[in-house]
Amino acid sequence: MMNDISQLTSQLAQFLAPFLPYLLKMGEKAAEEAGKKLGAEAWERAKALWGRLRPKVESKPAAREAVEDAAAAPQDEDALAALRLQLKKLLAEDPALATEIARLWGEAQAAGVTVAASGDRSVAIGGFLAHLEQIWQERRQELNQLGCQLRDIVHRDLLAYVCCRLQPGLRPPAAHIVDSHSHFIKRASQPIYSNLGH
Repeated sequence: MMNDISQLTSQLAQFLAPFLPYLLKMGEKAAEEAGKKLGAEAWERAKALWGRLRPKVESKPAAREAVEDAAAAPQDEDALAALRLQLKKLLAEDPALATEIARLWGEAQAAGVTVAASGDRSVAIGGFLAHLEQIWQERRQELNQLGCQLRDIVHRDLLAYVCCRLQPGLRPPAAHIVDSHSHFIKRASQPIYSNLGH
């Protein structure tokens, strides 16, 4: 059982640490929005876990201090180690709470919430595809505009190359874009049509 609690608290500490600065200010709109930026699904799971842990944490000065230290420095290994130790003590003292936390963490993992890497590379990942979709929607218009610009550049350069191969002495003006090439195409292709008898 102790090994199970050790593994559970290790995962919990790494998962909760990035959220603690916002969980300690839960109720404030700014904290809510900031927490969601770490992943909406992960934020909801973190709130559920913290909601069960908070009463016990606040009743133990050492646990409260460990949480505050981890919130101040979520990537500090010493702060994480102290948080792990205090969480392990809390769950070892309260088997019912340990069972409830294990259930919530299992549900979080089933929903795609996990912990990647450790230490200063620790990242809470939750609803990863949904988070990517959110980023994609935010950047979609910008990416579309960039794509159009790249397409125009490629088309312009390709068109210039083809036309210059057809008639080496002809060079397109550098400032032309795709939509302005129709006259250039006619000029470049006219000798070809003439040679074909058109």
